[in-house]
Amino acid sequence: MRCRRSIGLVGCGAIGASVARGLRENFADTFTLSLFSDADQAKAEALAKECGGRAAPLEELVEGSDLLLEATTASVMPGVLRAALKGGRPIVILSVGGFVLDPALQAEAEQAAVPIYLPSGAIAGLDGVLALRELGLDEVSLTTVKHPKSLTGIPYLEAQGIDLSTLSEPLTVFEGPAQEAIRNFPANVNVAITLSLAGIGFSRTLVRLVADPSATRTRHTVHARAGDCELTATSTSIPLPQNPRSSLLAVESAFAVFRRLASPLHTGT
Repeated sequence: MRCRRSIGLVGCGAIGASVARGLRENFADTFTLSLFSDADQAKAEALAKECGGRAAPLEELVEGSDLLLEATTASVMPGVLRAALKGGRPIVILSVGGFVLDPALQAEAEQAAVPIYLPSGAIAGLDGVLALRELGLDEVSLTTVKHPKSLTGIPYLEAQGIDLSTLSEPLTVFEGPAQEAIRNFPANVNVAITLSLAGIGFSRTLVRLVADPSATRTRHTVHARAGDCELTATSTSIPLPQNPRSSLLAVESAFAVFRRLASPLHTGT
């Protein structure tokens, strides 16, 4: 019988709590949630009590865990990742936006001595993108279609004088490199970060964001080309019930990472 690996969870909000409960329900034979940390101490203590662990400061959590799960925010993530690297602990990262906010972080991650896992989130086709990268990628793009209601209150749109309240047909509200898309729409195109890291980087990955009043779900389409080889993959998802601004697929992709870690048989790239 294999020993269970202990997980330290950093970030006990809606997403972190959803993953924690799923791990407890479906991976109890392989992983145990032992330590919890959050900027809101009450959240950490409440989730720790629910899951049978205890709240702890980050340094103690790193030292006492076999594996870390980060579910904080883009601004907090770099500090959590660096703490994991310093402590020599592998880590699953959910707040990939930190790679854009802290440009030095990608190089540090690529030189790390421990594994760093980035779930695919709400997009499909990353296996194919990685394979095409071996051939030499010529282009990678992401087209995201959302209902206008999910784009309300965004400063970029207001600055551009784009009013979505009376929109009657699809409108491309942004088209440009991923690094600009992420800065202007930090809560809407996080998947562009993972795609950029898997492919040709933030400056060469093209992002289109379309507001469509007829859209019933958010739709992401990835397109990649290397010479005569091409890939197109489209995914749709329902919102995470506990946090409608997040995708259910984003949480499920985290479970897929843990399932991969739990099994000796690895399928896919």
